[in-house]
Amino acid sequence: MRSTRPSASAVESAFNWAASSAVYSNVINDAVRLAVGSLYGGSRWLGCSAWADYFSEVFSISIDRNYLELVQSCGCIWTLDGICFASERPSRLNLDDRGRLHSETGPSIVYPSGWGLWHWHGVPVSQFVIEQPERITLGRIQVEVNVEVRRVMIERYGQAAETDGSSDNAFLIADAQEAFAVETAGRYWVYQEVQEARAVSNVSVIHQDWDRIA
Repeated sequence: MRSTRPSASAVESAFNWAASSAVYSNVINDAVRLAVGSLYGGSRWLGCSAWADYFSEVFSISIDRNYLELVQSCGCIWTLDGICFASERPSRLNLDDRGRLHSETGPSIVYPSGWGLWHWHGVPVSQFVIEQPERITLGRIQVEVNVEVRRVMIERYGQAAETDGSSDNAFLIADAQEAFAVETAGRYWVYQEVQEARAVSNVSVIHQDWDRIA
């Protein structure tokens, strides 16, 4: 894991997820959805700012630089009729080696106000999955509907488990598109994509034909 300056793509991914979760997890009207659609990129759209700044500086084209100054000082911009909201830039951003939001110990993205989000290799998860993996239970894993979040919970569950062999488990994780067989042994885990009818038991059946291991 590496801590770095805010990455436009990583911030955009986190912001889009947070905004859509807040909007579509509640019963709202079309006016609110349209308002969310009016979000303006601000510092996320650095290419537009660079283009305008280049022609202003190199070709001496007169432009209103208020927008460029705004981009330099804040994050996303939300313009409505008679009012404009502007967010701060993240104060901390943690990425994995592939540039995805990721942190093993705390929030992956944090704003100056203290608000943040938690990710595991790009997958948005609840705070306890990262900071308190010992709270992950088989019951919580089974009721999680998002297959990617469920996979992360199994991974974290294995990492938080005892290493005396008493926590060895096998799981089937599936949704309408795909299915995976997952086996854990203490803090280690392995998974294999299911290609045909499959059952799990207390006997390990994944050997060298795994798709991912840790």
